[in-house]
Amino acid sequence: MKKLFILFLSFTALIGCSNDPDLTTDHSSFLWYTSGGFEEADYTLGIEDYITLLDLSKNPSTNLFTIPETAKFIKGDLNRAIADFTPYIIPNTGNTISDTKVNVIFTEAGLQTITLKNTYEEEIEGTTLIEDQWVAEQTFTIDVFDRIKPALKLSTYDVTDPENPVLQDVFSLNENDEPTIENKSDWQVINIEAGEEVVFTDLTTTGRSTARTWYTDGGKPEESTKEVSNVRYNKPGEYTAYIESKRSGSDVPAYTTEKLIPVLIKVIPSSKPFVIDGNVTLNNGIISFSVTGEIESVIAQASKFTVHVTNTAAGFDANIPVSSVSINSDDSSLIDLELAETIYNTDTIEISFTDGNVTSVDGRVLENFGPLEVKQDAGASVFVQDVAGFENENANWKKGLCQNYFIGNSNGTESNPIFVRTTEKAFDGDASMRFKIEELSNISLLGSDLSKPSGIEAGTYLMSYMIYIDDIDTDDTNDIKIFKTQIKSGPTLLQNEDWSIDGVEKGKWVKIEKEITIDAIAAGTRIDIRFETADNPNTTGPQTIYFDSLSWIKLNPRP
Repeated sequence: MKKLFILFLSFTALIGCSNDPDLTTDHSSFLWYTSGGFEEADYTLGIEDYITLLDLSKNPSTNLFTIPETAKFIKGDLNRAIADFTPYIIPNTGNTISDTKVNVIFTEAGLQTITLKNTYEEEIEGTTLIEDQWVAEQTFTIDVFDRIKPALKLSTYDVTDPENPVLQDVFSLNENDEPTIENKSDWQVINIEAGEEVVFTDLTTTGRSTARTWYTDGGKPEESTKEVSNVRYNKPGEYTAYIESKRSGSDVPAYTTEKLIPVLIKVIPSSKPFVIDGNVTLNNGIISFSVTGEIESVIAQASKFTVHVTNTAAGFDANIPVSSVSINSDDSSLIDLELAETIYNTDTIEISFTDGNVTSVDGRVLENFGPLEVKQDAGASVFVQDVAGFENENANWKKGLCQNYFIGNSNGTESNPIFVRTTEKAFDGDASMRFKIEELSNISLLGSDLSKPSGIEAGTYLMSYMIYIDDIDTDDTNDIKIFKTQIKSGPTLLQNEDWSIDGVEKGKWVKIEKEITIDAIAAGTRIDIRFETADNPNTTGPQTIYFDSLSWIKLNPRP
């Protein structure tokens, strides 16, 4: 892209100058200005692009532009569409020229300089006396960006030991390689089984790229912008790939290039069994599970699945028919089952698959499985997430630095509060509530408006906390056995729930949960966390526990 720099002089001399410039004056001056707004790194430019500089100095005795030895002066009818400026190079100029307008092209990347040097018969602002001449000089720094030259490598996993796969490099392409499709018969072949991955790694350095996109025909994903992209190939066949490298941004010259990756990725049918992979889940009434490959067909398979549901409280123990089986629209290795009847979050569910014909794209048949537990998403908490997760700051240390909570004068000191909102650990979001005390005493964290603006209706709830008990590796610290959840209306205790945390693993976030049955709770009712010495008679020394993600999920009984 052509860049125009205009160098203006000051239109005032050191002697007899005025505030308003007079373009008709015979006074000489030298004060430069550029439309690029030069600073420390004056400008950026792509290699073999050019810039234009105009020296509009008034009454210099001599004028001289100097450029690097690797740069060239060019002239003619220049425009952006020109790919090769060789015919426009001014011959026999070397690296200096005396002219008021110059066009300069750079053939070497890196920091380059252009110098304008003028001489004057009289002293003007910005000049220095050198050998009976007054000299004004300005150097411009240009950061010249090279063309992007993509370099990369491909790796595959050696699965000789399936429990410990080893990533091995199988192909590399350096920045000077320029492969073409015409040489396809000579390309390297990478053999993998269906369901295996090829790892694409961008090693580009020349040209200072800011992004890349991998285009991997037949892979999952087929496009990726990651520097290291793991691409899974599920369907037998031969596939190609290429990389697009890009440089963009407000402070760099834009550039985009593509490079073919001269390999054939040959995918053969997998020798591994086609089996269920991971947990079975239930979300929004849909049972889902992954399998070890891309699915080709699930036609007429509903009767091959058995979904068994029990609910002891309701006296329910029966199979629920599967009404449809489908391949997940976002992930073709995921099977979705829709049931013919409603599931309740108090149900216990198991699933089995027997003698079916679910097939993979490489011709394998899904093996029998089950019965396996189906893990339910019980639903959303009735609490306001930010309040129950201690996300909202408050400046008052007596409130534990957290909105919707209060401890009062018993909260230690301003510099060392017992309960305090902290960002040093969090299970979810940015913050948690830390309880830290040198010697246990009776103390409560009062929580209000957790379900604002509504109250909580009567019923049975699955109540849970995420807790993190510091692992100090001594027997006499962090040995609290019990804390309480107290539901209170003013000073009146409405309900108390004891939590035993004896034996909870330390040094990690752990979910503790229980079912509780409550009467209706009005908006504004407090839900507190309380520690009492009477519950922990043998607890001594420092104690540190973090709380996060308090949750109450309404349990729906099966009718």
